[in-house]
Amino acid sequence: MMNNSGTFFNGDSANMDAVFLNDILISVGGDWLNSDVSNGNGRWCIGGQTYNSGAINGSGDYCDANAGGIDYNTGTISSTTTYCATSCNVGIADISEEKKTTAYPNPTKDILSFSSAGQLTMYDVTGKTVLTKSIKANTSISLNGLNSGIYFYKLINALGETQSGKVIKE
Repeated sequence: MMNNSGTFFNGDSANMDAVFLNDILISVGGDWLNSDVSNGNGRWCIGGQTYNSGAINGSGDYCDANAGGIDYNTGTISSTTTYCATSCNVGIADISEEKKTTAYPNPTKDILSFSSAGQLTMYDVTGKTVLTKSIKANTSISLNGLNSGIYFYKLINALGETQSGKVIKE
């Protein structure tokens, strides 16, 4: 395992190829940026945002604070790349069991409630933001405008604690 509390950048800084090979678990506390080539079958646990304008090759697993997906991508990503196949808590404070947020019912057809209050952001499987809303605990929200599929959420409570998870819309 390798830990980096700051930002990770893989890119060309001297007119040479920058190829990074990861076949282990690497934790990055800040943002992850790739503008050249990232190869390997290892795991990335990323506390910040993810940016790719290069190539991601191999069957690596990328899990960030937004619960998966590359947040901003203009490059190429291998079809064998996975997102949060194994969860990480990088950059997310541990939250006691009694404070954990539950999204219910899950799966849902339209109406979704969260057991906690906070600033909610939902993302589709490509990492695109599809919903941003301030919510109260146990208040229902409509997902009527969203297509059926898998969505990820991030909920930041009044204490600044971030929780994330997955919701399935039927």
